[in-house]
Amino acid sequence: LVESLHRQPIAPIYFLLGVGIAAYGILHLGIHLWLMHQGALSVSPNYAHLRKIHSMIQIHGFFGAFISGFTLQAVPRLMGSDRVRPSWTSLLPLLFLVSILIIAFTNAQTLGQALLSLHFTAIFVVVARYLPSAKHDARLHVAPFFLLGIGALAISVFLPLLNPLTSLYVLWITIIPILLSSLHVFEKLIALKRFSQLQSALLFFSYIAIALVLFDNIYGLLPSFASYAIYLSATFCITLILSLAVIQGRQEATPLSFPIALSTWMGTSWLGIAFLVALAFPNHYDLVLHLLATGTIIPILLTISSQILGALSGSKLLQPNVLIVLLSVWQLVPFSRGLVPAFSPAPPLAWTIAIIMVVVICAWGWALISRVCKSLLFPQSPHHPSCATKKNA
Repeated sequence: LVESLHRQPIAPIYFLLGVGIAAYGILHLGIHLWLMHQGALSVSPNYAHLRKIHSMIQIHGFFGAFISGFTLQAVPRLMGSDRVRPSWTSLLPLLFLVSILIIAFTNAQTLGQALLSLHFTAIFVVVARYLPSAKHDARLHVAPFFLLGIGALAISVFLPLLNPLTSLYVLWITIIPILLSSLHVFEKLIALKRFSQLQSALLFFSYIAIALVLFDNIYGLLPSFASYAIYLSATFCITLILSLAVIQGRQEATPLSFPIALSTWMGTSWLGIAFLVALAFPNHYDLVLHLLATGTIIPILLTISSQILGALSGSKLLQPNVLIVLLSVWQLVPFSRGLVPAFSPAPPLAWTIAIIMVVVICAWGWALISRVCKSLLFPQSPHHPSCATKKNA
């Protein structure tokens, strides 16, 4: 059974789990908490507990599912390694699912967190195994960011994510470094200018600085203004380097790659806006957190997952025009969730945004579920022409 599973691409299985987690973490918990926050629904007595579960499921569940699938599927190619993914990694999606279910629906939080940490630790070990046979360039531009992000995911499952500032720091040192590094898979499509050695070093040390700020946030070793100043400096460095890479390569993007190029431009723009909001509203951590989550991460995840599944199956998951419309409509979500609450609650707008979230996530999720289920129930022959693309995914 393990060998049979190992012959199948692992990314679609994780993506399928990610859609299921999104249904609960975003469409149920996220929207309910948002409507409560805006006064459109009465506040639940267990509001604080729901927020904690939402943060854990969103960062380590929804984002973690796509990061895990992408890492196990694409890192060997990214690092130029000839080593084969171990067969036991085919059981990791099951471990991931069990841990998320325990965290979301039982009181055995510590057990669920331990299993989830074990899951990410296993992926960390797999990535580390590719280092000896990796290309020199990959050791500089790929491996440090994946190892940092996956390692931070394994540790941060035990942190108190009820505090939005803690969640914000965790998001910066887990999902974002992996996401930005993964864009190099599509650098020809999105015309992303490759980072120089100096830029990669600055990026890595900026993430390390944010990790130290997270540590200080828990133990309070530095004055709060000092740690926040370090955080702002590090995020400014990251935003500036990525923005320059996108702007310098923008003119080379091709029409066929427009959705993923568009999501990269959108994500970079919201990255800059998040920095400005953090600068202008020092105590509004929740706004910055959701600007990054809804403005930067989710659009890039939507297009990367569509690109990977399209490569694995030989046909597009969503037509480019459809994906562009979904991405464009989605831009109202970070605007309303990350900017409007800084001024005043707006219950009617909250309902509108909730509907947009449901429509976009369901449209993309249904296409993904249909494609993955079809590939699992009706696997292609090894001689099928579209199978040739699997080597490039």
